Formats: sequence, C-alpha cells, structure tokens
Amino acid sequence: VTRYREDAVLDHYGIFFYLKNMTDNHIWSATYAPLNILPENYEVIFTSDKASFKRMDHQIETISEIVVTSGDHAEVRRIRLVNHGDQSTDIEITSYFELVLTSQNADLAHPAFSNLFIETEYLASHRSLIAHRRPRSDADNKLWIATTLVGDQHTLDEVQYATDRMAFIGRSRNVSNPQAVVRGKPLTNSIGPVLDPIFSLRTKVRLDAGETSQLYFVTSLAESKEALNNLIEKYAVAETCETAFWLALTRSQVESKYLNLKPDEMQLYQEMISHIVYLSPLRKKAAAAIKANRKGQSDLWAFGISGDKPIILVTLDKTEEVTILYDVLKAHEYLRLKDVQVDLVILSNEESSYFNPLTTLITDLVLSRQTHDVMSRPKDVYILGINHLTEGDLTLLNAAARMTFNGKGDTLEEQVRILNERPIEKRLKAEDKANPILPFIQVTKQDESELRYFNGLGGFNVDGNEYVIKLEKDQTTPAPWINVIANPNFGFLASESGGGYTWYMNSRENKISPWSNDPVVDSPGEVLYLSDETGKAWSITPQPIREDTPYTITHGFGTTEYRHNSHGIRQHLLQFVPLDDPIKLSVVTLSNMSDQARTITCTYYLSPVLGVDRQVTAMHIVTSRLENGAMTMTNPYSMDFKGKIAFLDASIEERSMTGDRNEFFGNGSLDAPEALKYESLSNTIGAGLDPVAALQVHVHLEGHETKTLTFMLGMSDTLESVNALTNHYRAQEHVDDSLKEIKDFWHDKLTTIHVETPDSATNFMLNGWLPYQVISCRLWARTAFYQAGGAFGFRDQLQDALALLILWPQVAKEQILKHAAHQFVEGDVMHWWHEPQGKGTRTRISDDLLWLPYVVSEYIRITGDASILDNQVPFVSADILNVSEEERYCQPTPADGSATLYEHCKRAITHALKFGVHGLPLIGTGDWNDGMNTVGNQGKGESVWLGWFMSDTLKKFAALCDPTDAAEYLRISHRLIVDIEANAWDGNWYKRAYFDDGTALGSASNRECRIDSLAQTWAVIAQEEKTERAKKAMQSLEEDLVVRDKG
Repeated sequence: VTRYREDAVLDHYGIFFYLKNMTDNHIWSATYAPLNILPENYEVIFTSDKASFKRMDHQIETISEIVVTSGDHAEVRRIRLVNHGDQSTDIEITSYFELVLTSQNADLAHPAFSNLFIETEYLASHRSLIAHRRPRSDADNKLWIATTLVGDQHTLDEVQYATDRMAFIGRSRNVSNPQAVVRGKPLTNSIGPVLDPIFSLRTKVRLDAGETSQLYFVTSLAESKEALNNLIEKYAVAETCETAFWLALTRSQVESKYLNLKPDEMQLYQEMISHIVYLSPLRKKAAAAIKANRKGQSDLWAFGISGDKPIILVTLDKTEEVTILYDVLKAHEYLRLKDVQVDLVILSNEESSYFNPLTTLITDLVLSRQTHDVMSRPKDVYILGINHLTEGDLTLLNAAARMTFNGKGDTLEEQVRILNERPIEKRLKAEDKANPILPFIQVTKQDESELRYFNGLGGFNVDGNEYVIKLEKDQTTPAPWINVIANPNFGFLASESGGGYTWYMNSRENKISPWSNDPVVDSPGEVLYLSDETGKAWSITPQPIREDTPYTITHGFGTTEYRHNSHGIRQHLLQFVPLDDPIKLSVVTLSNMSDQARTITCTYYLSPVLGVDRQVTAMHIVTSRLENGAMTMTNPYSMDFKGKIAFLDASIEERSMTGDRNEFFGNGSLDAPEALKYESLSNTIGAGLDPVAALQVHVHLEGHETKTLTFMLGMSDTLESVNALTNHYRAQEHVDDSLKEIKDFWHDKLTTIHVETPDSATNFMLNGWLPYQVISCRLWARTAFYQAGGAFGFRDQLQDALALLILWPQVAKEQILKHAAHQFVEGDVMHWWHEPQGKGTRTRISDDLLWLPYVVSEYIRITGDASILDNQVPFVSADILNVSEEERYCQPTPADGSATLYEHCKRAITHALKFGVHGLPLIGTGDWNDGMNTVGNQGKGESVWLGWFMSDTLKKFAALCDPTDAAEYLRISHRLIVDIEANAWDGNWYKRAYFDDGTALGSASNRECRIDSLAQTWAVIAQEEKTERAKKAMQSLEEDLVVRDKG
C-alpha cells in the first residue's frame, strides 16, 4: 500500500507528519523520523493495540497514536497537540506517504515504471485524497486508497494537498528536508496521473495557551471506489475515529485470550517481528554458517520451502528440549494471526530408528497447535530430520534463517535478546584539534561562451566530446543527467549528483552497489566522503552533502569528472573503467590551498548488493580483508554468480575499514555518517552484520601541496585475480596508462566515420554521443537510470547492431550470431535472456524473430560480407508454450545439432508467416510495441505495422535467397502491401492493428490511440515508391502527433 524498504539503520520510509510553529518557524516531525531532530523529551510506547509517540518541542507537546481498525481495511493516526506555552500560536501539520498499491517485488524491480499507473483525485467534501492503480490486465488487483483528514474546532478551514512527489520533495532532496516543508512552499493541489505519486494533506490548527487540538488522519483501502467512498464516509467523523481506538484495545484483549497469551509473551512476540522484517543483529549468531554456506535459495525447494518468506529455525536434540518448540509454536500462531508470513523449520537431530521418539513428539506437538484453518492455508511448518539432510543442507538452513533457536537451556526470551557486545573504543577527531584557518578560494565562474548550447546548467565543450554541468548554490538539473561507463563485462552509471551504481557481468542480476530508479532523490549507493581534522565532513560530488560553493561535472567518452572547492581544498574526482579489467577507478586529486599543513580523511562508502536487490542479499554478505589490505565482499548464497568476489581498495597502504553499517551511520544519516567524526574506522568485518563496505585513508598535505590517490572497486572470479588487479592499479603510472588507453580507444572508434551537417548539435550527436551510447550503454551495459535491464533483448540489441555496421562491423556480426544462437528449433526466439545463465522468456510476441533476417540483410548490404550466412549456429530447446500460455520464463538447453545462419533466418520467416482474416500478420502478444500485449493475445488480432515490416524484411532477404525462395518471399511481400491498402487505410492514415474481435485500433473512430506513428512512417520505409496515401499519412501524423509550440 505504501512504500517500504528493509533498512533498520536509515529507515526513511513510512507515513510521516511534519509540524511547523508559524510563530517562530520551528519545524519538527511527529516522530523522530524523518527529520531526525531530537526533541526536549521523547517517549515511544508499543502496546498490543497501538503505537504511541510523545515528544515536546518548544512548549508544544505532540502525541501520535496509531491503530489498525477492527473489521475495515483502514488505519487511524491520532495527532494530539498541546500548547504548554503562554501565547497563542498556529501549528501547520503536513502528512506525507508514498503510494505503491502493488507487490513489494514489483516496486523493488522498477518503481518509476510502477508509479505510472496510479491516478489521484481530491474529494473536497471529506478532505480526502483518493487514488487507484489502473490495471494493466484482468489479473491485476483493483485497489483504491484514500487518506482523510478529520479535524476539530481548532482546525482552520483551509486544506492544501499534493500528490506529486517531485513537487513536494524537490530534486536532490529527501524526506528529511523536503522543499514543501523547509522552504515553506504551499502544496500544489495537483491531482490526476502523476509520475511519482504521494499523498500529502496540510492544515493548520490555532491553539491558545493551554489548549489541546486533536486531529485524525485515516488511511483506508478498498477493492472498488464505491466501497472506498463508504469507508471515507464512515471515518469522516471524529466519533468513529475515536471508536477505532477503543475497538483496537478490545480486539487485542480478545486475541490475547484466544491464544492464551500473557502480556509479556505478547510483548516478546512483537519484538520478534522486528527481527523478522528487518535484518537482525541476532544474525551474528549464524556468522559461521553464513561464511561456510555454499548453497542458495533453489536448494531449499527440495524440502518444499520456497525461500521467499522469512524462516525461523528450531533445532532439537532431545525430547527434553521441546519446551522451546512449544514457545516458538505459540509465537508462530501469533504471527499467523497478524498475517506475518513465516516458514517455521524444525530440525530433529536423532538417529533413525523404528520409533523416532523425538520426531514423533515434534509432529504431535505441531499438530496439536494447528488452528481450524490448517487445510485452507499454505503449509508453513516443516519438520526435517538432520540425518536425512545432504551435505551442506544444515549450513544452508542456518544461513537462510532470520532467527534460530535451540533447546539447550535458554528460554525463548533469552535467545531473542540482542547480543551484548563490548562497545568499540573510538577517538573523536575534534578532541584535540583546532579548526584550521581556511583560505578563500577564488572560483572561476564558467563562461557561457566556452560551452556550446549552454542551457543555464550545462553545455558541450568546443569539440563536443564533453558535456559540462555547472551547479551553483541550490541549483539542480531537472532530472538526473547520467553517463554510462562500461567495458563488455563491467561498468558503472554516474549521475551529475554523484549517484549511480556499479555491476559485473550483468547490470541487473549482479549489481555491486544499488541501482537508483528515483529521479527525485537519486540517492547514491557509493559515496566518496572527505573530512578534515575537526570531523567536518563533505563530498566532492553534489550528493549526499550539498555545499554552497559550485560543483562542475564533466561527462566524457568513458569518463566522468567532478570538481569542487571547499574547506581550503581544491578537489577533483575522475572515474573510469579500464578497457578490459573489471574494476572502477576513482582518481582523487586534492590540493591544499592554504599555508598550513592539512590532513584530509578520504572514506569510500559502498552499500553492497552482490545480486539483484540488497533486501534479498544483505543477510548473506560476508566482508573480509586480504593480506594486501584490500576489503572483499562475497555472497555465498548467490547461485548465478557463485564464487564472485567484490573488492574495495586504495592506493594508500595505511587504511581502516568497516563492514558494519550500524557503526558507519550510527544515529546519523547518509549526509552525516557518525563514523566520520572519529579518527578511524573500527576494522569490524565478517558475517551476520548489516553489511557495508567502507574504506578510509588519510592524506597529509603540506601547505599548497597536491596529492593524488586512487580508490578501486571491482569484482573478479578468484582471490588471485583480485590481488593482481589491486596490486596493479595501486601504481599511479598504471592508472594513467589505463586512462590514456581508454581515451585513445574511444577517440579511434568514434572518429571512424565523420558526419557533417549544417547543424552542429546534430554533428555532436552523430559524431560521438550516439555511437558511444550504442556501444557503452546499449550493447555493453544494457542499463540506464530508468531501467536496469541487464538482459539481451532479441530485437533490442539487434537494432543497436544496425548502428555499428559501418563503425564496428565485427561487433555487429558477433551480435547477430549471438542472437541467432537464442532461436528455438521451431523458429521462434527468446524475447530476452540474461547472461551468463541463459535464463529468459519464450513469448508469442510477433516481431522479434523477423529482426534476425532484417538485420542480416542490412549487414550484408552494407559490409558485403555474405559469408556470414554460412556460419554454423546452434539452436536452443525448451517446451513449447501451451495453448493458454502467453509467455514462460525458462532456462533453455542447447538443442541437438546446428544450422547455418541462412537456415536460422528462413526458420524465423516461416514461423512468422501467420495471417488473420484481413490478410495481415497476427500480432500475438505484441509487435514492436510490447504494450499492445492484449490486442491479439487470443490468436486473432492483426498488426498493420508488422505487415509493413514483414514486407520490407521479405524483400530485403529475398535478394540473398535462391530463386525459388526469393520468388515466394517477394510474392508474400507484394500480397501484404495489397492487403494493407485494402484493409488498413482509414481515410487519412493507416490503422495500427485489429483486435481479436475485429475492432480497429489506430482509427479515427477510436477514443484513444487514434493515429499511431509506426504505421505511417513504415508506409514510407517499406515502399520504394512514395504513394499518395503514404504522403497523406505522414501529413496526418504531423498534424495530429507533432506539438510544435511545446518543442
């Protein structure tokens, strides 16, 4: 319903309330998060019926209480404000939360895309914001949500609202400093389809001295708008909201009696929930198992355990130990009641015998605790005999469990207690250091005349091979401006703010650091922090610590640079990837602009992922230190990238590090890590931690001295290669050589051809940036800010190869052969697949396979290399789709035998020749537009665009065929044109498609999608003679689809 991320340290997701005293402009939040401002007094009380937060700020007491309603899908938050001062004051209250309304996995995978389907509205009569998710298919949930403000006599009439997250937070800000609050901006009162939806309501209350105001914020959920309106109506009065609190207390008492729970038991079970939904410190008890584990989630399937739900593991050796099991079963029943889904795994450690008394006792105890719904709910209790486990299974279960218990003597409560560890002794930097005298650094303002097409924030350099962004105080780009820097197996993404992420081999499946799909905050998963002798910290990049002095960001071919001057230090960060090695080099140059000696601490911070998403992998990550001082990170639980070793290193030998995220951030934040206040990191590493990789070195600078150092982040297959890479790039001359090599490579490759047009902007793009993006971003990285795909798309990368037929024909050839090898024996192809595993989708999408003969034809036409047709290429094999299946995720196996590329192309064409009643090709579950997945998913819908494309492809490929095949292909090509002209002309343009029921799409009679560009443009591309209809279609396209006054 609302956005959630598993983050026990920073924890900046939830439903928040910002408060502002209009008399003195003091701002605070109803809870400690998200502003993280310590009040004069703060008290939190969790009981079985509600959560309560109480604080005092500048004589205003704020009491927040939260309950879930009984019988309705709603929660009520009661905000009570008490004026303990002696003057009247107005208090402004602003609510905030982020809408999701879909599965957690969908939101994690691609939040920016998921956000697009939410639509909002405002119901003024009930002070309610309403939203629903537009379903993309009949199987989607049809959910409606509302937030309602219920005030009292102190509430002023005006209510503001907002549903646009960008407008509320502001670019490069976050929930700790949203512009709508800290800058006092009014809410926008915006509704409708928004790119990044939130719910925010704002009101004011007027309190005289000693007065109390009580407001309610109700969040309700329903499966229809009518049902939602009923809930809004019901909870629009204070009496109903107040009743919800009384009913919540009654419900908790009934639950306690039903489960025969004592108050201390219920408190214990509530505490257990935090260890289940957040990465628990108790995981340190399983450190040895986490390190030793060599199995993954799929190995749990043999026991019937999915691994998708948290696991609680209980190990018993004797019948006398079952007392702990009774307590765990009781807790498990409580978790079920609260719909906290957990798999309970019980290990019986006894020798196999006829009676098996321990296993029998466990089974009887489990059955005795089953409730009435045992037959209707999924299985969630598993009894396993340790003697029946294969090698490594016991280690796997201990490594995969969120919580582990045994019957050795400690009670459940004692085993849930967090380990009491001796605090690490650390010395604050500022204990005996005086503030340095900082010189004034003259900052040369960027001359706009030096940059081409300068837009107020950035522009190209004179040669067009760099894009320079200049950010003055409080300036931000309207959206992230990124550079994708890669070699064929490794790379990173860098945004102008310093955000981005790094990957190895597959930019989705094997991220080293987290990918941000958040154009508002663009929170970095890697940061290079600087701090001085006093503990004052900042960053060379604009994020996460933004300073007032300017930042200059330069995106070039294969490099990104950041320049910043502050604290008496001139700073320069250059980042790039060598031509072949799997390593990201961050070259830092620091210049002391003062007369006095300075010591600057450089700390490279990384939030390790080592997989798809940190929420899945964090509990399995192990950090360690090599003999040469490099820090390593591994994920033994990973199956697809087993044995890969990530590493972090620096060219300065003396260093400290930590693998403990709690130590690094403490009570701080991304822009104020607590660890930077101390002289060094603790060197805490290992398993069972909330993982982080932070490496710290000190740079001593004499007056006016300049020094350069390099941080290295990478991943490799063996410890030997990690040692070799880190030892090699610790030498500055090797870094310099690699930088020259990468610059020479891009210069040579991008100057292979030169295009000269009257427009220099077009020249800049054609002679550098477009081919650079095709190679680095599209072919090698297969990622960007708005989608971390990682996979090869059958049509996608074949189309990219078209751009390289002159520039780099060898790479285009390799790409063609790679795609042909992902064709099924039957002739259809994988829509996309992930390497190196080969997992992907088999679909009924209709155009993918035709891109193979199309691109092959263009390759031979441009390069003259017809020998490519004789290459022997294998097929893949998998079960064909069932009649009811539209697609299937699978891992095909190599098929027996192979065929020439020519035969592959023919099989693709033969499989594609399927036509409907209008003589047009069947669209299947989508053509070039994947969004048209339900136009013909019943097997009868037809595509006009695919008709043009197929006709053109057949003509092109016929030139390579023997006379018999050529004649047949040309006949079909001609027939397609005839049928299109007879059945697809709409009067002023060509229709786009026909639905399964024969209804036209892309017609003047349609309410939406009246005219589609593809059907018009390909009427020109696919026909040698430009007909009057094609001309008319293009004229209609220009009139209906081109909006000139908006660019």
